Amino acid sequence: MKAAINFICNDSEIEVTVHPGLVLLDFLRKELYLTGTKEGCREGDCGACTVLIGELINNDVKYYSVNSCLLPTGDVNGKHVVTIEGLNNQELTAVQKSFIKEGASQCGFCTPGFIVSLTGYFLSNKKINVDSAIQAMDGNVCRCTGHYSIRKAAQTITKFLSSEIAERKNYLNNLINVGLIPAYFSSIKKRLKEIEQKSFLQTLDSPSKFTIAGGTDLFVQNWENILEGDVNLLSYSEISSAIEEENGICIIGARATVTELIESDIIKKHLPSLK
Repeated sequence: MKAAINFICNDSEIEVTVHPGLVLLDFLRKELYLTGTKEGCREGDCGACTVLIGELINNDVKYYSVNSCLLPTGDVNGKHVVTIEGLNNQELTAVQKSFIKEGASQCGFCTPGFIVSLTGYFLSNKKINVDSAIQAMDGNVCRCTGHYSIRKAAQTITKFLSSEIAERKNYLNNLINVGLIPAYFSSIKKRLKEIEQKSFLQTLDSPSKFTIAGGTDLFVQNWENILEGDVNLLSYSEISSAIEEENGICIIGARATVTELIESDIIKKHLPSLK
């Protein structure tokens, strides 16, 4: 099975025909040779393969971090994928400099994931604080036990950004000016609007067909068989990620993430100590 997929990876537009069930980690490393995204546990536990996904929501690009080892490449159609190479394509970023300053990297294998996750936090939050910055890296593991230095790096960069960025109206441009992200990020919204989102090939029912909506367990246990069969990727519009309250009942969409659960005003109201 093959499908036409069109997306932006870092600063380049990608048009490719590929099995939509191929995990993004393998596509990045083996097809695009972006090997800064590391293969660690391949189970979504270590965060070494973390990338950012940006998509247009309400006429703005929203970024979130994902484990690329559990994300089907088909799910990035029409979106912006950011790897570690897309953050420092000219020079070290402000986040990377804070890691160097605090000695927050030992063997370095996990470091790209930490850098990407922390950068994603600053991209997604105009109101920043140290505790939240550290929590943004909860999905990343350092097996060299360098977590204290990594926490110090998060404190350093958060303090730097808090003092350097006073104007929040042009927040994205401010992040570019202080060296947190490259200049091409300013063009992404326009470029995503111009991308023609192509439909996936619809397959006939067959014994080998997989229906995937996230696939966080399926890609751990059965990824080889997925590539040998047909897949049907359920889109975000087909399965809700909304968290709503109706007649005293809290309804959590099947695609709601842990982050969305923790940040939900409804959950905060009823379960204030959950976080």
